[in-house]
Amino acid sequence: MSIVGIIMQNMFAFEGGFMNEFLLSMHIIDEPINWLGGPNLAMTSVVIVGVWKGFGIKVIYWLAGLQTLPKDIYEAAKIDGANLIQQFVYITVPLLIPFLIVITFFQTVWAFNVFDLVKTFTNGGPLFGTDMVPLYIYRYAFEMDGGLPRMGFASAAGIVYGMATMVITLILGALVRKYGKNRY
Repeated sequence: MSIVGIIMQNMFAFEGGFMNEFLLSMHIIDEPINWLGGPNLAMTSVVIVGVWKGFGIKVIYWLAGLQTLPKDIYEAAKIDGANLIQQFVYITVPLLIPFLIVITFFQTVWAFNVFDLVKTFTNGGPLFGTDMVPLYIYRYAFEMDGGLPRMGFASAAGIVYGMATMVITLILGALVRKYGKNRY
């Protein structure tokens, strides 16, 4: 993830970055865009890179889910007169709910672990516009802005963050157990 952050920082650079050069050469924009210069556009850039980075594995998860669906259920539905839309709504979607929950679980856990991308891509800037909780904790624990690190404050923030992560993980884990049992 750190390598992705460094590469994307160069790709989204204001001067000489691939994104601006490409958009300028295609005559989509007239002047370069400062992707990482404002809090809103910088956060949008971080989200775009994060989605791009995780897109491939999510597609693999969905394909794996689709491959586990039994063909005999679709054959029975076809014999009963169900069209493609009915098959999708009443068979495919309900059978994929456990996969949806597992993918949501993985995505949520991944969303809590964006420290390396944000640290290398924007370092929380500009104006803390892309600051995330792990980076916030890191900054208070290890970076000294004219004073001593605030280890106690960072530890307290880390405990609250860890507890919130644990609660969300337990809720999603319960959903996985609930909907994963009676799949067929």
